[in-house]
Amino acid sequence: MRGAGGWARATDFVAAQGWPGFDSGALLESAPPSSPGSGDLEVVGCLGDGGVLGGVAVRSGPRGAVVAPLPEAWPPLAGWVAAARPGLALLSGPAPVLDALAAARPALFERAGEFRLWMTVLGTLQPSASTLPPVRRARLRDAPVLHQIYGGIPWMRLADVATMRARLRAQPAFVAEIGGRPVAVARWTRRFRHLVEVGAVACDPDHQRQGAATAVVIAACQAARRARRQVLLRYGDPETGPLYHRLGFQHVGQAVIREWPAA
Repeated sequence: MRGAGGWARATDFVAAQGWPGFDSGALLESAPPSSPGSGDLEVVGCLGDGGVLGGVAVRSGPRGAVVAPLPEAWPPLAGWVAAARPGLALLSGPAPVLDALAAARPALFERAGEFRLWMTVLGTLQPSASTLPPVRRARLRDAPVLHQIYGGIPWMRLADVATMRARLRAQPAFVAEIGGRPVAVARWTRRFRHLVEVGAVACDPDHQRQGAATAVVIAACQAARRARRQVLLRYGDPETGPLYHRLGFQHVGQAVIREWPAA
């Protein structure tokens, strides 16, 4: 699917899928409409009878994402993954599609790590019954302390403070303060059309169970709602599920990430 017309058709298709198309849509919007067919962005559509679009695969650099609501699109997507595998480090998408691809090409995925994430969508945001710490928008000068907070969580660590500053420039972030110091953070990690993902929630270990994580999630969601966005949130630790469910998030399915080790 080349050119701006193909990019637009693929974007409309994945947007129509709702949350299952979010990973693909976020990759599509990482490049402007004028760039498909050039550079590192690749967009592939699986066409059924009458040219009906049944699935989409997107690769942006080493990251790939797939979405296909109809099983007849899964075999050609498996073929695309096999062809794209040398340039792929990570592939994501809804669990039914990723599971079907792994069943069709088990050898292709045998060395890949698997991460399963519960996907939730915010219904009615529920206020907390507790008094929460104050929250404000993060500032660039918060980068050192936020880098330190993320450093305590292996899968959230960032390379350096400069990387943290770059994230703060690119993504709205919210911090909760206790004693005048940021102790928890949440960010809008990705956006696609009317959808925004609230994530990267982290709290200083010395200030857990004081409402700081709850406060930043609520603030990030309120900001998204003011911007007329539907809020998505995914989590991998089942123990954190009750926190998000109490706030009004509803479980809608599972997302899967497959990551290949570096050569």
